Amino acid sequence: MSMFDTTGQTADGAARKENTLRKLERMNQALRHEEPDRMPISDFFWGGFVERWRREYYKPWVAQTVAYAHAHGLPVIYHGCGNSNIQVWETGDRDAIRREVLRKLNAAKGGGFIFQSDHSVSSAGSGHSYDYGVRLVREYGRYPIQLGDCEEPL
Repeated sequence: MSMFDTTGQTADGAARKENTLRKLERMNQALRHEEPDRMPISDFFWGGFVERWRREYYKPWVAQTVAYAHAHGLPVIYHGCGNSNIQVWETGDRDAIRREVLRKLNAAKGGGFIFQSDHSVSSAGSGHSYDYGVRLVREYGRYPIQLGDCEEPL
């Protein structure tokens, strides 16, 4: 396979899987500070990587910083980009919107959470989808937070 050969959506499942595994191995080599033969640039990689990094490194650091401030009697005002993924709302898929909203409301269990979109609300989404998302926030965003099948341990 040359540098510009790809196996996209038209390839059979086995070829796509093999190509994806090669891409992942190259990315892992780069992350281990080894030199891969080339570096694929793919959005599919960063989604999982960023979520994992935020959960394993960034959120604990924020929690420690806030705990330190509180221990010293300091108030904390934290603005963190990346709340509810408005692009999910734009799909119009009510099940996906519900999962997105309720998953993010897990963060409200400790109090002090302001629900917001992670991007500007664009005209790509329907008013019906936006209204549905807001209704979910109003219904499930009341204390004590009860999220049913979308409960996640803190």
